[in-house]
Amino acid sequence: MVPLTPTQTLEAAVRDAPAIPELYLQLAELYTQAGREYDAERMLTKGQTVTDDPRVRTLREDITMRRLEGNVIRAQQSVESRDTAEARATLVDARAERDRVEMDIFVSRTRRDPKDRQARYELGRRLKRSGRLREAFVQFEAALADARLKPAVALEMGECLRDFGDLAESLRHFRLAADAATEPEQSEIKKQALWQAVGICTRVKLDKLAQRYMNALDDLDPHYGDLVAGAH
Repeated sequence: MVPLTPTQTLEAAVRDAPAIPELYLQLAELYTQAGREYDAERMLTKGQTVTDDPRVRTLREDITMRRLEGNVIRAQQSVESRDTAEARATLVDARAERDRVEMDIFVSRTRRDPKDRQARYELGRRLKRSGRLREAFVQFEAALADARLKPAVALEMGECLRDFGDLAESLRHFRLAADAATEPEQSEIKKQALWQAVGICTRVKLDKLAQRYMNALDDLDPHYGDLVAGAH
């Protein structure tokens, strides 16, 4: 008799004991490792109905978002390699589906737990991406108290305030983002915040302050300004 694979063993366990949420979580991990995101989503949807376990629902949402982001990446690569009207339309559709589903997921998460600052931040990002800056700002305000998120949140708020025309508050938030970005993995946020601060100071003719921020940015990455200019 051929022994069962780990996936087959878990599939059998789910059939025998469908009310145990850990089985769905473990099986979903195996499915995603094998590139079977659709199977993972379908199985977790069933598990969510049977167990009503928040971990199962959250994992299903995460896998759905990863799959849709993968669709966008592949569509973007297709446009880059073969820029046709059909490829561009596929990219537009992929982005629209991703944005719609992500918005729904993070709205749902903030409703389930209004104190979930990570969800508030993520919802704010999606609202900002869709141009709904006032609504985004409300979510960012709720997330700012999380020290771990503060650099990224303050940067987003600074960009919103700049677009609102409140340059003084925008500059304050860019400075806050730069000052709060103390961890190595936050270095990109720090550079972005300093670059934005340079732009605000230059715009309002605070030349000495602009130079101070530019010097701080040069200390981190002397080529950053050239890279940003080249990207645009």
